[in-house]
Amino acid sequence: LQFCSILCLHLLRASLPFIRPSREKTDEGDTQATPTTVLVKLCELLDSESPDPVVKKLAHDIVVEGIAVFFPDARTRREYLLSMINTMLDGKQSTSWWLKLEALCDYFSQSNGHTLLELPKTISKDKELNTGTAMSILTTMIQVAQKE
Repeated sequence: LQFCSILCLHLLRASLPFIRPSREKTDEGDTQATPTTVLVKLCELLDSESPDPVVKKLAHDIVVEGIAVFFPDARTRREYLLSMINTMLDGKQSTSWWLKLEALCDYFSQSNGHTLLELPKTISKDKELNTGTAMSILTTMIQVAQKE
């Protein structure tokens, strides 16, 4: 059974580059695993006292490499990251919590930094800039810094 689990984790990790993030909702009776349920199971593996370092390493790699699959759109990623930042100082967080925070921060810093603040790639005089999202993120950062 352990061998099969490891093979399934290897398969999932190898298939991540080919999985397109889906924003579709599934029916309640649907038995298909959603990205959210897969992420929850991976986090359970990371937070468990499993003595198998191979399983933990594979789960870790899948969470880091699959962050765009688990959070399919920029708004979801941003909102989840901000909610994590708000709870960062509230108490002891699990291993998987810190890993998701690291993966989301890494995602925004490497590939899509402008989407965190919802800033356009180019700004023209004709286009009005919506600063509401950027200001709410900066407010959150200030609140976290103040708590610290």
